[in-house]
Amino acid sequence: MTPEDMRKVVEYDPETGCLTWKYRQEAHARWNAKLAGKPAFANPSGGYLIGRFGGKNYKSHRVAWAVFHGFWPDGQIDHINGNRSDNRIANLRQVTNAENGKNQRARSSNRTGEPCVNWFARDSK
Repeated sequence: MTPEDMRKVVEYDPETGCLTWKYRQEAHARWNAKLAGKPAFANPSGGYLIGRFGGKNYKSHRVAWAVFHGFWPDGQIDHINGNRSDNRIANLRQVTNAENGKNQRARSSNRTGEPCVNWFARDSK
């Protein structure tokens, strides 16, 4: 789907980051009664909100970017504050894989408390 197609079916609020279904004239009255005005993305998967359009799954942060800017991002979209469900446009930025890797949190198994720093028990360093 193009960003223009997305704009026809979802409403994006850049202040809150919410994407909701729009009322559609061509849709069945039952569909509008059930879904119009309701969140279009749900079922968090790994913290990301997922939605289905035209038989394809989309991540909400990528749709928010496309609807707001009018084009699909070339690279990855990074959540500046690290919260994967915070899709406010002020919290999203387009980055390369390398840039996105620098913004990772320390893994839960990390003993040093710093991302990308490993502890070697054998050498105690």
